[in-house]
Amino acid sequence: DEARRKAANQAWFEYMPVDYPEDEDFRYDASAPFPGDIRIYRDLTFGKHLHVVLTDLRTYRADHVVDEAGFPATVLLDEAALVADFGEVPSWATPYVDIDAYDGGSYGDFLRAHAAVVGYDPAVITGDLDVGAVNSLVEEIGATLPAGDQLAVIDEAAQATMERGVAYATMGKSGLYSSFGSRYLVVKDAFDAYAARRFAATNGASETAMGDVQEPWFIDTMRASDRTWKVWGNEFTLSPLQIDLSLFDLPAPYANRFYLTTDSWDGQPNRRDALLEALADVPNVVAITGDIHSFFAGTPWSRKDPSAKIIELVTSSITTATMQRILEAQAAYNPSLADLPGIAELASSIRDFLLLFDTNPHLADADLVSNGFVTLEVDGAAMTATYHAIPDSEVTVDHGDDDATINGLFSTWRYQIRAGERELYREKSDGSWQRWDPASISWV
Repeated sequence: DEARRKAANQAWFEYMPVDYPEDEDFRYDASAPFPGDIRIYRDLTFGKHLHVVLTDLRTYRADHVVDEAGFPATVLLDEAALVADFGEVPSWATPYVDIDAYDGGSYGDFLRAHAAVVGYDPAVITGDLDVGAVNSLVEEIGATLPAGDQLAVIDEAAQATMERGVAYATMGKSGLYSSFGSRYLVVKDAFDAYAARRFAATNGASETAMGDVQEPWFIDTMRASDRTWKVWGNEFTLSPLQIDLSLFDLPAPYANRFYLTTDSWDGQPNRRDALLEALADVPNVVAITGDIHSFFAGTPWSRKDPSAKIIELVTSSITTATMQRILEAQAAYNPSLADLPGIAELASSIRDFLLLFDTNPHLADADLVSNGFVTLEVDGAAMTATYHAIPDSEVTVDHGDDDATINGLFSTWRYQIRAGERELYREKSDGSWQRWDPASISWV
């Protein structure tokens, strides 16, 4: 919504206490064409050791790779495409049929005739469609019909003979305009395959983050900086946040590896790889991030080159709901999740799923239940980050001017990055430091 975004830009310019970098006499003009109505990315230097480069990752961003309005059954990659990319049909691919030809077209005719029952446009019910999604619709429609008018689902024996591919449903999408399977809890392997294909087909446009002007400006500014520390003011989480539910006895499609959210850089994995590789020869790069209502620390790297890595420090929110509380609420009230066995336990144990398995070796630490903030200290030798966390149950409690009580509610811990290294250290209780070792997934 361009008009809404421009109104937000005007409000930001008029009420945020910032110096506009382009022109000190600048005044926002709502008639100027978007996105050239305002530029908010910029860089700031502090002394000889700190260069902060602030990017704008929303204004120029492409739409999400998985279309929220996509019909879940629509096949996006057929079996031939998967074999071309992987040399075989991956185990996570799902069976599909030509709905107009299968069983003489009876399934296509049935679904189109009753499309209004399930809220779909009959026009989208055509071509190759995912069998699991088709069966779900057949059952949902059948529940509204007399027994004699119902249609049997396509059985497993028939599915075993079918070609397999990637549909919206393969990525976890179960409904129109659903954020699940498009922005949240997206099946990782299927998404990666589809995203890679789209990235190549569009010459990278499918994962535009900064745009054609800002991205080279960002890379050139980072490379040209003569300050000790090049700090990227990054808008959403760079470190992958994956959970592996294939280890557990869960029904399809939940027995998969998932991205927790693709509203972050997990939704633009190929662009992330390219940026990390572009920064590979730039020393002392640290990304500082917010957005996700959690504390994290890690060493994200390119999937193609693990040596192309930087450090990321992520702060939680000051008062808004933490990530774990958001997940718990979704697990309790989202119709597609609420009846899944063990979903409440999964939501309350999300930190364990992120850290205790080998799914995220780049992720050194996580706190999804605390509010708070992070402070940074820099000099020529090191950058030290102090994390200040308060239980989320306390942020709505009025402690008045009782500073002693408020200070006592906070816990702190520290990380350090040393100049010339690409390693993350955490302070022990005795004042010594341990290095995060992704190979052993431990502090050493």
